[in-house]
Amino acid sequence: MKCLKCQTIQVIVNKRHRLCSLCNRKRLDDQGSGRKNKIRSIIGISNKTKQVILDYSQAIKEIDQEREQVCSGCGNPRNLSNSHLISRQKCRDLGRLDLISEKKNIQKHCIINSNIPGAGHKGCHEIWESDHNLRPLMLDYKNNSEYILSIDCLFAKRFLNL
Repeated sequence: MKCLKCQTIQVIVNKRHRLCSLCNRKRLDDQGSGRKNKIRSIIGISNKTKQVILDYSQAIKEIDQEREQVCSGCGNPRNLSNSHLISRQKCRDLGRLDLISEKKNIQKHCIINSNIPGAGHKGCHEIWESDHNLRPLMLDYKNNSEYILSIDCLFAKRFLNL
């Protein structure tokens, strides 16, 4: 049969469009590249969520200016990140979006190679989130625990294993 695109007699692999293998491949590639380069619309976010994002950005800027650039969990000056004591998702679950941008809820923690004995390559950020055994060895453990207790006792008891 004759390919509709190149007008040559070849085996037709796409009966719907009546295309040979080469022309069909070009058609598929053109479709794929169009999708990849297409800018997808972002689902609109509420004004409340926009304000939370702006407040969080402002809090991070202030923290960077006010605090010494070392890990508050071990004193490591490298590979720092902003670590929420109460995670952003937990703040949403509690209905306390204000906690996302509260500076007391955000600490500078190292991402890798904590100075805490036995941590290996783990950083204080990961230790705070998931390691119940090493968490009490962090320099800021007591202050962080007191802060969490002041916000939500039930969550604190589960999170801190009290």
